[in-house]
Amino acid sequence: MSFSLYKSNKQKNKLVEKENKRIYEELEILSKEVNNQGITKINFNNYNLTTRHLEIIDLIRKGKSNKEIGKILFISENTVKYHLKSIYDILKIDSRIDFFKLLEYK
Repeated sequence: MSFSLYKSNKQKNKLVEKENKRIYEELEILSKEVNNQGITKINFNNYNLTTRHLEIIDLIRKGKSNKEIGKILFISENTVKYHLKSIYDILKIDSRIDFFKLLEYK
């Protein structure tokens, strides 16, 4: 019984990991497309963003993941998430996808 439960959970974990990888790859493609198009229609200087926020925004625009941003800025991935939440609150958005939409349509 416990072996079949273990096997079932392992299969579910593989499916979740596969879906996470797919979503990550889609976001990476989207961010590279935005970056390649050179979309700069929004002026972030009009918002009350800190220097760290602007650094993180620049790295997001370059298609970096939270983990990559943390390594580049020598901060933890959780600190990156904290700053992203703050950035999203300031920009009145809910996600990275909304961030790219904001870049595209402003």
